[in-house]
Amino acid sequence: MFKYQKKWDTNLIILQRSKSISGIAYHKTGPEDGLGPVLLFVHGVGLRAESWGPQIDRFKSSYQVYAIDMPGHGQSDPLEGEPELHDYVMRIASFIWEEFDQPVIIIGHSLGALIAAEIAARYNDICCGAVAISAIYQRTDEALAAVKARAAFIKANPDQDLAIGPVARWFEDTACDDAQLCTDMIKSNSGAGYGAAYSAFANSRGVDPELLRNTERPILFLTGEGDGNSSPDMSKKLSETAPFGSLSIIKDAKHMVPLSHAKEVGDALASFFETVNGSNQGSTRHANNEIGKL
Repeated sequence: MFKYQKKWDTNLIILQRSKSISGIAYHKTGPEDGLGPVLLFVHGVGLRAESWGPQIDRFKSSYQVYAIDMPGHGQSDPLEGEPELHDYVMRIASFIWEEFDQPVIIIGHSLGALIAAEIAARYNDICCGAVAISAIYQRTDEALAAVKARAAFIKANPDQDLAIGPVARWFEDTACDDAQLCTDMIKSNSGAGYGAAYSAFANSRGVDPELLRNTERPILFLTGEGDGNSSPDMSKKLSETAPFGSLSIIKDAKHMVPLSHAKEVGDALASFFETVNGSNQGSTRHANNEIGKL
């Protein structure tokens, strides 16, 4: 079972990492000849590979598992300038192209969910399925203005305690182990990396509906019943828009559902992985994908 270990006088467990030629740091574990496609986990803003600890532990005995640090987080190199969502998509798609010769299943949370869904929609020869946990969709003008204001404040105050606001929104008990782990992860990251990713997230209304309607890969949309920003209604609409979309709502859960309700999330993932495995036997990747030319 995933356990928090004391590091730097915090609760943050440090996973062993390697680094790709594109500057993505990643933790790799599990058998080379796992049950099906590689599982690639992509966290949300301010977090790092360690946020997937329970899922890594659950699936590493059966699947080859990769958990990455998003650009500008953990040990991954930052993106240049003021990156947009598509820049994060392209960097992680390039990482997939570099590291794997078969399509992968991408599991993303929050900003990672948008990345996972967009890669599944745009580049189906490097992705055979995706899970979008706590994804936003068609934000209202009011919601968009609120997150843009928060992004502007973060950019103007990079040395503030960036963990206080998010952890208070994510957890009712901010002293619980999961809340402390999230606090430690956020504090371990640079303010610049956090701010860049949050700005990209804040400037997006969510997955492009037209892109989603043309998606050829299965996507599971999962969220917590009590997630006010990545609401069950958003995930329901996403699942109805994607031709091969499915939906899972986790009862009594909020935004950090992969940590707070790890078993329920793991059960939903296991079922989805089995479905993808059954429909993608013999799947291969074409050599002429545009990502390979970057």
